[in-house]
Amino acid sequence: MILGAGSASIFGISLDIVPTLLLLVVLLIYDYIAVYQTKHMVALAEGVMDLRLPILLVIPKHWKYSFRSEKFDKEDREAFFMGWEMLLCPHCLLYPRTFL
Repeated sequence: MILGAGSASIFGISLDIVPTLLLLVVLLIYDYIAVYQTKHMVALAEGVMDLRLPILLVIPKHWKYSFRSEKFDKEDREAFFMGWEMLLCPHCLLYPRTFL
């Protein structure tokens, strides 16, 4: 996460606001295609969940949720799972917006 925040900061400092917004739009389109069209991002996330690696952001739907006891074979999950890029990509907008 620290490496991602550092690289997002470097992108933010290096690029002006318009190229940064363009980069985020391109990443948004890529993410949409990867999740909903080709579904390779979903397969990757399911593999990560099976290994229980701490590279996902887990947002529980209720207080008694446990990541350790989660069964990932069912369709209706008890938590929302997101990749760290959902937090780090908007961080690119922090520095160009500051220097406007």
